[in-house]
Amino acid sequence: MDTSQTPKRRYVLGYHTFADLEPPEFVSLAAEAGYDGVTLRLWPAYKPPLEYPFPLLEPQSPMRNEVKRRLRDTGMSVLDIEVLRVDAQLDVSSMRPLLEASADLGGAYLTVLGNDEDQSRLDDNLAALAELSAEYGMPISLEFHALNSINSIHAANAALDRLGREDALLTVDTLHLFRSGGCAADIARTDPKRLISIQLCDGPRKGPETVEAFRAESRDRQHPSLGELPLEEYVRAAPRDSAIIVEAPMIGLRQRLGLEPVVIAQDALRLTTQLVSRADKATDDRGRTRFTAQG
Repeated sequence: MDTSQTPKRRYVLGYHTFADLEPPEFVSLAAEAGYDGVTLRLWPAYKPPLEYPFPLLEPQSPMRNEVKRRLRDTGMSVLDIEVLRVDAQLDVSSMRPLLEASADLGGAYLTVLGNDEDQSRLDDNLAALAELSAEYGMPISLEFHALNSINSIHAANAALDRLGREDALLTVDTLHLFRSGGCAADIARTDPKRLISIQLCDGPRKGPETVEAFRAESRDRQHPSLGELPLEEYVRAAPRDSAIIVEAPMIGLRQRLGLEPVVIAQDALRLTTQLVSRADKATDDRGRTRFTAQG
């Protein structure tokens, strides 16, 4: 295999992994641990004490300026701004402050979740949001979640097909892929230009039996290679230029063992790069493995 034209893997630390840290501290942590970039949240996805709101939307807030300074000083880049929930209550026109802040922080794209049982309204809101986000130089990337109306890779690809924008992207969270019945073949069938990133984490093959247990699992995962999910198959099926996002929140374990965040971040990166290296050795000359329909 000629590796001279093979894209270099990019490893990004997902903010969900350390959602209890303030954004400036998180940027410095990712840099110290050896990552290439970060994802950022401009508002919490969970209620305190799991996450707290940070003043990043105000144009000249001290915290936003400090995040920008640390990004500049460390050479870190921001892959995506996460995660906007497109639901029945979303007013797309009110999202300009979010998009302005996202662009100011250097976000490459905006990650969104689709959770509206009214498909027509959901499609309209996704289209309006994609158009508005494009004004700020950022495409949207749709992430599916097993508890949302866009709950699988099939549903996500169908929504993106209906959207009909070449710049609309897809983000795959490996836990939600597995829990929704997806497989490596589904990744391989996805347009490689669409699949912008893979969020890697691990867990047991047997899933939670209740909704609350599923939500708890999403907040307390395992590092790649420490569980039972077929992560190497997923990586082999994806384009080589898809970003690898380590998204493995372990707040419970950190609290029980008293581990320093940088130790956890470094260990996660080590395990992830080893897993990806093994997967890459099995790829063909196009950078993707040919899978059967069963994955």
